[in-house]
Amino acid sequence: MKSRIITLLLLAAISSSAITSCGTVENIGTSSAPDIGLESSIIDESLEQASETTTLTDVSSTTTSNTSSGSESTTDKTSQTQTTTVTGGYVAGAENKTGSSSSSSSSSAAQQNATAAPATEAPTAAPTTAAVSGSFSHDDMFFLYGGSQATVLADASGIVSALGTPSDVREADSCLNNGLPQKIYSFSGVDIYAYVDGDREIINLIELTSSAYSTPKGLSVGMSESDITKIYGTGYEKYGNDYCYYDSSDTYLYITTSGGTIVSIEYCADV
Repeated sequence: MKSRIITLLLLAAISSSAITSCGTVENIGTSSAPDIGLESSIIDESLEQASETTTLTDVSSTTTSNTSSGSESTTDKTSQTQTTTVTGGYVAGAENKTGSSSSSSSSSAAQQNATAAPATEAPTAAPTTAAVSGSFSHDDMFFLYGGSQATVLADASGIVSALGTPSDVREADSCLNNGLPQKIYSFSGVDIYAYVDGDREIINLIELTSSAYSTPKGLSVGMSESDITKIYGTGYEKYGNDYCYYDSSDTYLYITTSGGTIVSIEYCADV
């Protein structure tokens, strides 16, 4: 055992000197031949085993080849020669180098897999458009007929003339808050209520009771309750079966239903 250690130390010293003084493979090769001969004359016990001598020569050649490739520094090669052990022609440490190469290849493959393009996701289905409900505004407080329009708190003369000759005209002492007398003009399917203020008649109620008349958005008597919200939306106040859409605190569209069907539409003003 001591002889083997001395042999390895001498070989390491000789190899270190050769590598340090010579920077090419050719120089290392020419200086190694006499060094090996000198080693044979100094060491007695280790040279008796031919297989070990051959193995040591192989180790020296391996060191020379690695130095030529430039993959490791001179100091690293010397250190590697010192730590390499020889056992029956098997060079310890060679397997580690092979394993390192395999590990590097596996790592490279793993990196390639990690950087592979991600799978394309299935496109998200476009959301369906929800049904848009209607809405109510001040413009829905107008009643249109024959090119004329009327709304509550406006003069009644224009719409009364447009509707033609009424089937009935009634007068009543006022039951309104303003204490003024009231006149009611009845036509087939529509009634105009107006209070009399001097020589003016001001509309306070327009009542539609026939499908012959409709609101500007097309709501008419005979349509269903669902048509009310389709046209005017859900911003209503409900009183029993009746729907009330407020334009202000005193003006509103009032829709009366029975059995799910519209029976009257009223433009109203509280006076």
